[in-house]
Amino acid sequence: MAGEGSPGHGPLNASGFNPLAGNPLRSRDDLVRGVRALDASLREALPADARWQLPVAGSALWLRLPRAADPDRVWRGLLDAGIAAVRGDVFHVDGGGRDHLHLGVANLDEAGLAEGAALLGRVVKRSAQKRRAA
Repeated sequence: MAGEGSPGHGPLNASGFNPLAGNPLRSRDDLVRGVRALDASLREALPADARWQLPVAGSALWLRLPRAADPDRVWRGLLDAGIAAVRGDVFHVDGGGRDHLHLGVANLDEAGLAEGAALLGRVVKRSAQKRRAA
């Protein structure tokens, strides 16, 4: 059901890059607020049959696309729009997860998350319309 319910962040990774440097969400409280903001924005932006799981820990959530949406079109549409999302099938050795997206919250503030969710909603709805028309 909608709303039920990462990268590792050490001071430096092996390359010396600090993944939290410059990120607007730096504390656990910031991440919780970011997850809640994304949850609220997804509720407004996505069709009723979209589902996602809020993280118990971490800074990302899993989204299952609505059945009418074409996962490949959605992912390509997000890339074209400049939204970084990871397809669920890269997390499965059996080829499953194609209809899922892994969405992170650590790199955006609440306004950015709302904007991203609105754009995701438009891409998902457009994908579903094209799929029905095909």
